[in-house]
Amino acid sequence: MSPLGEKAAGALRAAAFGLLAAIIWWGLSWVGLLERPQWVGYHLLFEWRGPEPRPTDILLVALDEPTMEELAVWPLPRTVYAELIDGLFAAGAKVVALDVTFPQAQRPETDAALEAALARHQGQVVLAANFQPGQDQHQESRKLVLPIKSFRKEAAFGFVDLAFDADGGIHRFQALHEGVDLDDPRRTRRYPSFDLETATRLTTKPTAFPNEGLIDYVGPPGSFQTLSMISVLDAVKEGNKSLLAGVAGKAVLVGATSLRLQDQYPTPFSATAMGGGSATYMPGVEIHANVVHTLVHQRRIQQASNVPILLGTALAAGLACLTLAPWLSFLLALGTSVALALLSHLAFSRAGMWIDPVAPLGALWSLFVGGVGASFVRAERARRFYRRTFERYVAKDIVNELLLNPGLAPKLGGERREVTVLFSDIRSFTTISEERTPEQVVEFLNAYLTAMAEVIHRHHGSIDKYIGDAILALWGNVKPLPPEAAARHAVRTALAMKARVNELQPRWQAQGFPHIDIGIGVNTGEAVVGNIGSPERLEFGVIGDSVNVASRLEGLTKEYGGAIIVSARTRDLLGEGFECRFLANVKVKGRAQSVDIFAVERER
Repeated sequence: MSPLGEKAAGALRAAAFGLLAAIIWWGLSWVGLLERPQWVGYHLLFEWRGPEPRPTDILLVALDEPTMEELAVWPLPRTVYAELIDGLFAAGAKVVALDVTFPQAQRPETDAALEAALARHQGQVVLAANFQPGQDQHQESRKLVLPIKSFRKEAAFGFVDLAFDADGGIHRFQALHEGVDLDDPRRTRRYPSFDLETATRLTTKPTAFPNEGLIDYVGPPGSFQTLSMISVLDAVKEGNKSLLAGVAGKAVLVGATSLRLQDQYPTPFSATAMGGGSATYMPGVEIHANVVHTLVHQRRIQQASNVPILLGTALAAGLACLTLAPWLSFLLALGTSVALALLSHLAFSRAGMWIDPVAPLGALWSLFVGGVGASFVRAERARRFYRRTFERYVAKDIVNELLLNPGLAPKLGGERREVTVLFSDIRSFTTISEERTPEQVVEFLNAYLTAMAEVIHRHHGSIDKYIGDAILALWGNVKPLPPEAAARHAVRTALAMKARVNELQPRWQAQGFPHIDIGIGVNTGEAVVGNIGSPERLEFGVIGDSVNVASRLEGLTKEYGGAIIVSARTRDLLGEGFECRFLANVKVKGRAQSVDIFAVERER
């Protein structure tokens, strides 16, 4: 396949993965598995938007702790509500909504007092009702528990039930609800909500209210003007018009805010979003005030479809994250996430539209993780390929260096470097081989080479090749080293190899082998390092005069009692750290110039 065709096929695969991710995350959203994170994101939008200006047409009268302490009775006598209703309307209230249920009669005189107050303001008071499940637990069979009949004749009523979502918060309102018909239990009818009845009486012109929707919360608890019930009752008795001046023309919602009455619920500004515990829960009456405000001012939050954004994000992410480098993919994913969050914030705060970014973000980051995983798999496959390929013709230590340094990957030819070469050989190995079986020789040789390889690797050397019992090791061939460091590593290795052979002597003698000695020659010089050969057969190695000199120096150890012999160049690079003894100026076979040679005694 041509390069263009491969790119097109890769793009199609990436787009297919993006489409698959979009379908998966859409399915997770559709079945409700993303509901909790979606509501958390919804809460964050409220937090980022912040509270809005305090409404001027809704007032709360709170049945709070001071009221409970002052009146010292529960439930409150209905004469208290009668006094409150008369006082609020006298102050100019447009509608009074009591978030209090009156399902049963009390004493006749208290019921009569409240009934009379309702009659004096007929149709302008809204009472609370609530649903109770029917026998078969179906929604349509739920029975609405109403205020007593005498109150229903004079006042409107509506259900106060609010639905909880998966995160435990209240986000939605419902203006109409199916329930059992009070006049004919065999039938169902649609009942209005407490909030709908209140909003209908507050508006000055006919308005078509939505049946359901998302509540546009003004802010956290305390966002509406609130008066304590006991202070209002006292102001009514005392004729304190200044306290009641803010009542005129407003809808007054009366309900419990005292914690002991346990009418507190989580909202987008409460603990389900940014923390704070139950102290941030909102009283039920204030939630109803938010619903009334949403209905009256047509502020219902619209939930936009996120399918186009999900599809576009997933396709773009699939093309990018599965084809670009991981760091570029991360920057793209991060930038896209910020853009989605900003888009969602602006749409919510400016237009009252909820664009849910959870599924698009989920698809985006899952594709990023998948792209990183695919890159890792490709890299690991490449590493295995290099390892399998190179281990066929070079030592494993060289392979490891190449994998750590991809810039040294094979190419035909090589480069000139100054390297230090160590050449070692076992003295009289031919005689040893003739006196032992091949199996014994191989066992001995394997043990010897393993021990020497460990010493060489410990001193950062690279084994270029084994030639029978001889070892060719180098420093600076795969990983470039300063010449001084390469020379010191090589000579320390030579001393350690000698010491290791002495340690192994008792074991070998116990096996019947004679005393083992090795000769070591070390030289530093230029050589060609790299892949040498043809495209069909390469060898990673070194070629040059420096290698030949090291081999000849090792041969000279026979004449100097098995000393470690180094060249003058190597001796100069060692500095004063090693004790060296001048041996001779010798003529090396195959080389026109003579060489000064030194014996290394020890490291100082």
